[in-house]
Amino acid sequence: MQLISRTSEYALRAVIWLVQEPARSQTTRQIAAGTRTPPDYVSKVLQLLAKTGLVRSQRGLGGGFRFAGDPAQITVLDVINAVDPLEHIHTCPLGLKAHGKNLCPLHCGLNDVVIQMEATFAKTKLTDLLNGDTPSIPLGIKLKTSRRSLIKTITVGSISMVVGLGLLATGCKPSTEEPAPKPQTKSTIPASSGSVANIPFSDLPVPPKAEVTTRFVERGKTVYAQNCLPCHGEKGDGKGDAAAFLLPKPRNFVQANYRLRSTPIGHLPTDADLFRAVSLGMAGTPMPPWRIHLSAEDRWAVVEYIKTFTPRFASSNEDRSTVNLGVPPARTEAALAEGKALFTKMACITCHGDSGRGDGTSAATLVDDSNIRIKPRDFTKPGLFKSGYSTKDIVRTIQTGFNGTPMVGFHGTIQDQDAWKLAYYVETFAKAAPPAAIVRASQNFLEREKLGDPDVRVNLIERAWKYDPAVIRVKKGQIVEVTFEPTDNGLGVGHGFAISSYDEVAFLNGAMVGAPKTVKFRADRAGKFTFYCATQCSTEKLHPLMNGTFIVEDDTAKQSASAK
Repeated sequence: MQLISRTSEYALRAVIWLVQEPARSQTTRQIAAGTRTPPDYVSKVLQLLAKTGLVRSQRGLGGGFRFAGDPAQITVLDVINAVDPLEHIHTCPLGLKAHGKNLCPLHCGLNDVVIQMEATFAKTKLTDLLNGDTPSIPLGIKLKTSRRSLIKTITVGSISMVVGLGLLATGCKPSTEEPAPKPQTKSTIPASSGSVANIPFSDLPVPPKAEVTTRFVERGKTVYAQNCLPCHGEKGDGKGDAAAFLLPKPRNFVQANYRLRSTPIGHLPTDADLFRAVSLGMAGTPMPPWRIHLSAEDRWAVVEYIKTFTPRFASSNEDRSTVNLGVPPARTEAALAEGKALFTKMACITCHGDSGRGDGTSAATLVDDSNIRIKPRDFTKPGLFKSGYSTKDIVRTIQTGFNGTPMVGFHGTIQDQDAWKLAYYVETFAKAAPPAAIVRASQNFLEREKLGDPDVRVNLIERAWKYDPAVIRVKKGQIVEVTFEPTDNGLGVGHGFAISSYDEVAFLNGAMVGAPKTVKFRADRAGKFTFYCATQCSTEKLHPLMNGTFIVEDDTAKQSASAK
């Protein structure tokens, strides 16, 4: 019984296999043998997983693929979406013109099954697969204890039957609860290619929070100092050293005008809202998805510390009740027509324009709470939606608005059903991009030496606009491979790495969070050189500080000197 594609099945097998030893790189053939999959096929699957950051590839001797995420946070849907997303039925599969987008009961039911499968996959983390209660050991292999002591046995077996994963939480017993409301239909327009996988704000699972103690908050302070302070500032006022170079500006935690919320306009977000914002970051901004680099415990700790910047979170007068989005109506031509009428009636058109591109008559006059010009959302570009692209999150934004911006919340002003219809119409502005030809990477005009396996491998990290390690020391003649990964996205375009006097062969540009880049070159000139950020991630104060020292020692010269 094939409920997901063969590509998705092989991807899940590969990921589960790699999780057992996340620190060790394995070749394609080793993975294929362990997962009983064709080597050529699994090679293509691994490349797809590497593009989304779920696995990391490393070339050369001792290279291969290894798992790059946290199995307690990555879901089955993350893996499926990385290689072959489930296909929704939006128009009649039989091509009947009389049906068009008005699906018959059969195809509506089949589409509902797809939606329910997605919902189940989104709730099922890799650790749910790894820690099942079944005595079966698929693939016939007992796993070693993982780095988080969570992995006991591989419980994937035939992943074609993965629809039953939803029963794991109940011990494979029939449910006696009332059936859950039918999930809303999600758009098939993909969000921007972020790191790991694209999860809309409201769909990110929120793990339980540890007891909030003084020590827990102090832990959050440490995490904040290491990762958040350069942008948001020591006082949480959004005036860190990097703030002057960033657009949009970092959040001012003292003012507490939070945009991503499930609460009404003017209200503080819930703790879950803050956890999701920290975890997912904000598309189109320098705010990275911290779930890649920080554990759930660290994210919860930093949430608690962020709350200390304003007394409002401790006030009993603050109402942080969430807005009920209601039950979505059927997505019909009539609903879309009503949504279009609401787009004009609720004055959405004056900011976002009749084309949905953010070019309405009042667009040029809009400013935020810092009196900085703000541009309305361009609905034709799903990848720029701050909280991810899904119908539910569009409805949530319509109802809750964005604090500190001209975007008001319509909760209490329009009916829940109307908010959904308006969201359906907003989604019509996005069009799937036509297939584009593959552009091969330029090798520029230089004749490059064909290098073999590296003699030295360097894992270089950017943290708080500084390199770690700050000094790289090699021998003349050695082949050096540098893999560079930043912990933030600079001004939204990432960070780079280049070495003065080696720029022709050692140059990386636009490395992003979760998407490291690698360069390999021969250290053929002895001396002390400066490496620096090759991406214009900032100017003046910070950019000159983002550098390190590359030292190439010449043992031949030392031997000659000693011989004399």
